[in-house]
Amino acid sequence: MKKSPLLYLLLAACFAGQLSFAQNEWQPLNGPNGLSVEKMISADDGRTFIYQRRKGVFVTNDGGDSWQGLNDGLGTLSGTDFSMAAGPGGKVYLTSDRHLFRLNQAGNGWEELSLPSNKYPKFVYTNPEGHVYVIEIFGGIYRSTNEGSSFSVAVPDDSTQGWPKHYSFNGNNNNFCVVAYGASWRMYRFDDNGDNVVQIKSGSGIVNSIFYHPSGILYISDNNFSRSYDNGDSWEQIEIMPGETYQPRINLMDIYHTGEMIAATWSGMFISSDEGGTWQLMDDPLGSLTGYVVQYANDGSNLFFSGNSCGSQTLLQSKNGGQTWNRLEGNFLFSNVFKIYKDKNQNLYARNCRYPTLERSQDGGNTWAPYYIPGVDLPVVDVKENSSGQLFVLTTGAFYRFDEGNNTWENITPTTSFWLNYQLSISPQDVLFLTSDFEFLRSVDDGDTWENINLPSFELPIIQFHPNGDVYATTGSFFKGISRSGDGGQTWEEVFPDTMEIYNLHINSKGHIYFLGNDLFGNTGGLYATYDNFASYDLIYPNAYFNAMESDIEGTLYLPLSEGIQYSEDDGLTWNEFNQGLPDRPFTNTIYIDKEQYLYLGINNDVIYKTAEPVAESNLVFGNIWFDKNGNCQKDDDEIPLTNWLVEAASGGSQYYRSTGTDGSFIMALPTGDHALDVVLPNNLWASDCLAGANISFPGNMDTAYVDFPIAAAHDCPLMEVDISAPLLRRCFSNDYTVRYCNTGTALAEAATVEVTLDPFFIYNSATAPLLSQNGDVYTFSIGDVGVGKCGSFKINIEVSCESELGQEHCVDAHIFPDSCNNVLPRSETLECQPNIGSFDPNDKTAFVAGHIESEWVKANTDIEYKIRFQNTGTDTAFTVVVQDQISTLLDPATLRPGASSHPYQFEMMEPGMVRFIFHDIMLPDSNINEAASHGFVKFTVSQKNDLPDGEKITNTANIFFDFNDPVPTNLVELTVGEPTAANEQKQAFGSRAFPNPFHKTTLIEVNGLDGTALQFQLFDNTGLLHQTDYFTAPYHQLKVAGLPSGMYFYLIKKEGERVAFGKLVVQ
Repeated sequence: MKKSPLLYLLLAACFAGQLSFAQNEWQPLNGPNGLSVEKMISADDGRTFIYQRRKGVFVTNDGGDSWQGLNDGLGTLSGTDFSMAAGPGGKVYLTSDRHLFRLNQAGNGWEELSLPSNKYPKFVYTNPEGHVYVIEIFGGIYRSTNEGSSFSVAVPDDSTQGWPKHYSFNGNNNNFCVVAYGASWRMYRFDDNGDNVVQIKSGSGIVNSIFYHPSGILYISDNNFSRSYDNGDSWEQIEIMPGETYQPRINLMDIYHTGEMIAATWSGMFISSDEGGTWQLMDDPLGSLTGYVVQYANDGSNLFFSGNSCGSQTLLQSKNGGQTWNRLEGNFLFSNVFKIYKDKNQNLYARNCRYPTLERSQDGGNTWAPYYIPGVDLPVVDVKENSSGQLFVLTTGAFYRFDEGNNTWENITPTTSFWLNYQLSISPQDVLFLTSDFEFLRSVDDGDTWENINLPSFELPIIQFHPNGDVYATTGSFFKGISRSGDGGQTWEEVFPDTMEIYNLHINSKGHIYFLGNDLFGNTGGLYATYDNFASYDLIYPNAYFNAMESDIEGTLYLPLSEGIQYSEDDGLTWNEFNQGLPDRPFTNTIYIDKEQYLYLGINNDVIYKTAEPVAESNLVFGNIWFDKNGNCQKDDDEIPLTNWLVEAASGGSQYYRSTGTDGSFIMALPTGDHALDVVLPNNLWASDCLAGANISFPGNMDTAYVDFPIAAAHDCPLMEVDISAPLLRRCFSNDYTVRYCNTGTALAEAATVEVTLDPFFIYNSATAPLLSQNGDVYTFSIGDVGVGKCGSFKINIEVSCESELGQEHCVDAHIFPDSCNNVLPRSETLECQPNIGSFDPNDKTAFVAGHIESEWVKANTDIEYKIRFQNTGTDTAFTVVVQDQISTLLDPATLRPGASSHPYQFEMMEPGMVRFIFHDIMLPDSNINEAASHGFVKFTVSQKNDLPDGEKITNTANIFFDFNDPVPTNLVELTVGEPTAANEQKQAFGSRAFPNPFHKTTLIEVNGLDGTALQFQLFDNTGLLHQTDYFTAPYHQLKVAGLPSGMYFYLIKKEGERVAFGKLVVQ
């Protein structure tokens, strides 16, 4: 395989941001302990088996004191439709993931068994005679009388009219099954060979279990608990707790060798000595006998119990019939952690389902113990610190803070009713919030006093904090909205209506807001993002569902999805996997990042995982820039934010830039070291008198600093700028030009006008701005008053005359008034020239110098304009388009000025030289539906760095993102600094074009300036794979492709092995 040099550059740019993650990995901590038992059986040889979802089968030979994994031969099982059964002689069978297995003769592994052709096992059972019964996925029952070596049909899948759920295969022609049918169920009895299938009971709701007593009594637990002495012909209802309105529902029953019955319920464990006639609640000294798995060892020596709900993820053992219990879950590292926190003393806290309280590790996760406040028996449900490191602890009935000076705990519980499901949040400004389904409280004095927050209609709101100090909270119940408070929670305004089911809300360090939700009809679910405080929002990850999300100090977003961890370093444009060291397809309950930027995962049925290295090592600078109109160096209510201004940080020869948002705020990530911060003033009408730069020192990582820049007027004067452009020009068709203007001065521009001179071959049709006058080809438009820092645009529709030649260059000029101010170099006039076209590249980049297209040369110290064009050639409307451009290091990012565009955009400057134009809600139709409206473009102007030497090559390319698709790269634009000389004038003339382009089977390649020269043509796909090599004599090469997949391709043209031209082709 060969890769072109062009593609090496593109691939390097795509993967440059992933290196740190490739060198990092996840590492498991030692705990917390726990497990989640899905199934438990005891064999008649004294062994007991349990199944732990995703971890497999474990067995004990010593009554539960020790356990060993028993998974050889099973492969990787997800645990779908898992069941186990034990037959006479120590035979054990299991089903999982549509496979059937039998424990081998040695008892140390599994061998797979098979049903008849095209039948897939779902559940397995055995009867006292050792017969094996298997229920297949469509409900048929198969029986084996030779320990699974062969099977025959016992009950066909159409005999019971439903989906079988519960079975009891007891032999002696007393076999029973329950099938679900819609919202109801039916119970059937049948003979061992499947004959005489008879319906004996029916009902609605859910059946938890059926159980057959060896004495011949049949039991069923659904909404009630009933027994039958005549194999289901008649039934007697039994109350577990006589006289009580609420009766516990039995999840599972088992029988002791003495005949005693035991039943597991969510209300505790019950025991009966009279075949279920009366029941007694067993003592529960550990507070853990609630659940659904209970099993006697066959010899009666042990009683095992497992609860599998939050607050009771346990495995218990009793050697005296349930009088006392021992915990066994410490033998397993399969917990269910759903909350993680680390305090300033490096104590790690985890909330799982083993204990009702948090567990704490004081040695980095090696050992764990239940955590209680000294002298307080209430379970701890949450722990948080404020900005000074003071610890606050929320229990199930009270709220405490730690007085480090006196080494005491203080009860700061609000005097209002204290509900069990309170949640604790602490803002960076140390405002405490306590929320529940019924109350929303806040405290601004560390819990000394509390006040109710008047937030309309909330139900356990999710609270998040913006870097600018605003507080965001979800409102509503089923369908939720989002409200914002700018005063620490005192007053609120709705910023997003309650039109979605919102499951999660998160704000990263950049101030970008993410929320997980579904629309009213569940049609457009997934992860949404807003970058402008809900003025617009975009779906950035469709059909994504997860329990939590997290971001690091640099703003990288992490999503724990079912397929693993996905992260995005570019606000959701692209996503990458970060799964090194994790189990396959982890089901993540929670994700957490500590102050040192280590990332933690709480995985279902596993230990906590932690990254080996921090995922980020930056520091953050927060700040605001505003027009300090009165010069008092304070932000007053009537003073406007300065949008799209640049902040520069200089450090050791490196420069870092960040643009301000619509509210004038900026967030800049900086490495360790000393930095000089300053505002890039757009012209000399402005002055930073209050703060002439700021010096910031970061000795380490993960630190923060706050710097505001009030900017005053050095001179009161408007300064108008203008730009004009069109995406393309078609002969004999109408075309739209966009005129964009801005007031970068310090005073209002009154009664502003734009004068546009059209090309002689243009026919004026209309404009979206008022036309004041026309004088030949000169048209004057009114744009009214333009405020300080304000921008606007309008469109001019023209038709390119059919009398023009194909490929003829057309020029337009725009001049804006007022056009002079205090001897400031104006940008009040602009020129753009471009040819009309026949064929074109739908996604490309073009350089302009002095208003003309330039593909070869640029003088030093000359500004360059770039135009990036895009077209939606997909099969559906594009809702969001993002143009991302990493400009050359030979250009000065501080001089970059956004220009005209086909649609409104949001501008951002990110990392050094990375600029982004975001077209929210662009609704760009696909070219098959509306070809003319499927196009878009954006322009920007940037200066070179000072005095570049001749021969330097300024290279530039861009990526275009259409919704969730992979980025589309543009062509590489390369300009050489200097002027053509006699030696290179011929080289300057070289160039190529293809027409038609896009094409289906054939296109014509034309090479300029090399007529009669023997040339080589090479065609590459976008992975760099060479597909075709041809030889031809310039100027023309007829390219024919046969069977080539549609898509984007690149070509190189060489003379004697040296590149003389290159380009891009689109095969349809």
